[in-house]
Amino acid sequence: MTQILVVEDNPEELLLATRLLEKAEFSILAASNGAEAMKILAKAAEEVILPDLVLTDLVMPEMDGMEVVEQVRERYPRVPVILMTAHGSGEIAFRALKKGASSYVPKRRLLGDLVQTVNNVLSVAHAQREQARLIESLSHSGFRFEIGNDQTMIASLVRFARDKLVDRFPRLDETFLMQVGMALQEALRNAMHHGNLEVSSELRRDSSYAYDELVAARLADPRFAERKVSVELDITTSEICCVVSDQGQGFDPGAVADPTDAKNILRASGRGLFLISTFMDEVRHNDVGNEITMVKNLG
Repeated sequence: MTQILVVEDNPEELLLATRLLEKAEFSILAASNGAEAMKILAKAAEEVILPDLVLTDLVMPEMDGMEVVEQVRERYPRVPVILMTAHGSGEIAFRALKKGASSYVPKRRLLGDLVQTVNNVLSVAHAQREQARLIESLSHSGFRFEIGNDQTMIASLVRFARDKLVDRFPRLDETFLMQVGMALQEALRNAMHHGNLEVSSELRRDSSYAYDELVAARLADPRFAERKVSVELDITTSEICCVVSDQGQGFDPGAVADPTDAKNILRASGRGLFLISTFMDEVRHNDVGNEITMVKNLG
């Protein structure tokens, strides 16, 4: 059973997160602060049974979430960290994501987003752990895919990109690989849902059910469902470039709240663009708004 270490000093919020995750059939370890969490991880490492993921609050006594991220990334780089963000913690969360946290979920959105966010991060983390054979042979590689709106293809494409990076650069940092994987995952989901199916993320603000219901309806409508997503991956000696485009109506990138501004981290919409802009070194859209280019430097 997948095990998650939940780090939260507020008993009520710890109980809520624990119940949500246990309902989703995850095994839970709990810590009331960062220092206690690191002791639990050290003991687990001795027994070679590290948890699969750490879910941590940001503001805590003794050791805060930022320090948890830094120490987990340094000592246990294969264990991803998700942040639980509260009002006023946007700047800290922004720095933590830069330091190596894999994603975040606003506390006011735990009920609707926690389990999905955990599953998203685990799908990337598990893909990274599966790669056993490293082939140091490619100096340059380019790939192009055209896929439908099947979400199961997202994990396969993320795994493919990760594998090709490891093939070429066997000693790449796990945080680098996780960040590329999360950015590509968010771009693909945006292209499918917001692009091809034209489902607005604003629906999640009021009801995750309404969002999921509209996605299902659009997948049953040939006018939306038959649209394709194009993906280009180009790996050179200095960078990886990912281009994701859809056949939707597009959007005005200038009308979106600045995803690089930490104060927007708690907004109901735009989380995908925030993660992409945080994790990648260069992000740009075409004029129509139905194509995103993401570049991550290798040097």
